[in-house]
Parts: sequence; structure tokens; C-alpha cells
Amino acid sequence: MSNKKNQHFVPRFLLRNFSAGNDCKSIGVWVIESEAYIPYASIKHQACADYFYGKGPELENAFETIEGRIAPLLEYIALKRHLPEKFSEDHVGLIGFVVSLSLRTQYQADSVNENADALFKAAFKDDPQVKGEIDHLVIRNDGAPALALSSLENCVIVSLDLDYKLLANKTNHKFITSDNPVIKCNQFYGYRDSLRGHLGFASAGLQLLLSIDPDTCLLLYDRDTYGVGAKKQSIVQLCDLKDVDAINTFEYLNAYKSLYFNNEVTEAYIRNIADREKAHRRKLKPEIVEYKALDPSPGSEQSIIQLCQPVIKQDLRLSFVRILKKAKKIGVHPGSLDLREPELVQFLTKDRDTPPAWLDKIPKFYSRRS
Repeated sequence: MSNKKNQHFVPRFLLRNFSAGNDCKSIGVWVIESEAYIPYASIKHQACADYFYGKGPELENAFETIEGRIAPLLEYIALKRHLPEKFSEDHVGLIGFVVSLSLRTQYQADSVNENADALFKAAFKDDPQVKGEIDHLVIRNDGAPALALSSLENCVIVSLDLDYKLLANKTNHKFITSDNPVIKCNQFYGYRDSLRGHLGFASAGLQLLLSIDPDTCLLLYDRDTYGVGAKKQSIVQLCDLKDVDAINTFEYLNAYKSLYFNNEVTEAYIRNIADREKAHRRKLKPEIVEYKALDPSPGSEQSIIQLCQPVIKQDLRLSFVRILKKAKKIGVHPGSLDLREPELVQFLTKDRDTPPAWLDKIPKFYSRRS
């Protein structure tokens, strides 16, 4: 049994970057449900739960190892305004951290349980053994956090092609973060496609944002869909309040239960975002779409059940991000599964024998798959 009972799903080192007064012990909190503004709360008790990853020490120890390496890297990136070279060890580590942070939260664990519950009830709603009682059943898995992480390796691999830039905040509005700190969005598709959110790690048009501290945000993006800032510069200077406010608004929409910020962020600022955007917040419950068979077998009712994840019904518009002409020519295909690197996905799902050539730059990830 792990002796680390209080397990953080958002690393404490990341929360400390947003500490109130830079004391590294307290942080500003906005509790979304009660709309309570807490200017100084203990970091020790934020974004955590008792034995969140289970009583075994394996996952918690693994995250401690990762964080021990990534914390100084993020500090260096924020301080020196310098990003690692693509496919370098630091780059792979950075992508791995962002992807794992997206998968390891309470929001993701609860989504696993909500999905399982919704699928079970859709599949067995007409079963005579549970008919009439099914609405009283609740499907839950105590290992949901581990299940949410089960696809981590493949998610990291399919994310390595994303380009990345650093957003340097030069305004007097500070970045905020949350208990679900990695923002996944798709400015190209927006929320136009109700059947697919196009937020999978392999999806065309994907964008990931992670605020590192109040003045620094990391942006990962599909280079075939977007142009970001100046073409040959890895740093984008944000001087427009609207850009910072747009990112903070999406942080609020993406958060699960809490927002976090330093003491320069006022209650009036957070309350303004909440009052304006609360109706657009994503719900946890997935949507079930059932397609009846056109020609079912005699005496049976056959159908296909599709689980649609809830999406944020707002567009993220940033002045420094533009949609490329070649992406506009391809257009949006509602209901389709558009991938950035279909050959890579086929290789990982064993539908293809050889990987794309660029993956040779990181052989340790797939050598045992050959």
C-alpha cells in the first residue's frame, strides 16, 4: 500500500507557479458550483483526493518521477523563453507531460465512469433482467483514473507531430489555471460537428493549451491547419487583453470544479467570466446516439450505439492564430474522423506494418511494436 494518501492529479509544482503572493503555499481559488472566491487556500489540499490513483504506489511514484524531471524544464522554458528542439528528449518529455496531465484528472476519471454507465444503460435498456430497474443502477469503476491513462503511450506518440509555441503574456491580465488544466479545442471544427468533438489527440485541427504560470502559456497545434504568430519565431508576445481573456475564458469553460490563480486576479475578474459564460460550460454527461439497423435479422432489433463526448459550445478566437488556406480548401466534414497522421494511427492499431518515416527520430517509442 502506498504511504502517500493525499494524491494530486494536478502537480503541486504547477499549482505553486500560481501561488498567491509567491509564497508557494497558498493559491487563489474559485469554486465553480458555489461561485465562492477564496483568495488564499492551501495548495496542499487542491486538485487532490485520498488514494486517487489507488492504494498501490506504482502510478503515484511514476508521476513523481516525471514531475521531478519536468518541473525544472518548465521553469527553464518560462524563465529563458526557450523551447526544446523538436523530437529531442526534452520535447518528448514535454509532450508526454502535457498529454498525461490531460488524462490524469478527476474530470477524466469521472468521464470514464459516466461513459461506462451511459453505454451500459443504452445497451441493456430493453433487457428483461434489468428493465424497470436500470435507472436505479450506477456503473462505477474504482480504477477509473488508471483506465483513463491506459491509452497514454499511444496518445503521446500521436501528439508528437504537433507544432508548439510559447505565449508570453505582456498584459496586466494574468493567466489562470484549473483542476482540468490542459485545454483541448479545435478552432477549425469549433462545435459545428455535434457527433464528434474532434478533440482526440490524433484529430486534425487539434489545439492544446497549458498555462505554465501567470505570464506563460504553452500552445500545441496542428501545423497543417493553423499558422501561429510569426512563422519562424517560437515565442508569441501577447499584448492584446482580448487574447489573454479568451484563453482564461476557455480555462473556465474547461475546468471541472475549481479555478486557480495568483493574488493579482481579482474576484470581479473571475466573477465577470463566470456570469458571462456559465451557460456555456460543458456538461459531464455524454450524449448517446443510436442508429437502428436498416435490415435487422428476423425477430431481432439491431443497432449501433455511438457515445458522443460533451464539447464546449464556444469558439476560441485568438488574434495571433489563423486558419491556413490549405485547411480551408479541405473543409469541415461533419461525422467524419479526420486525422493528422492516418498512417501513424494505422500503424499503432496494427492496420499497417511500417511506421511513418519521421517516427524513426524517436525509435524507443515503437521498437517493440516492429
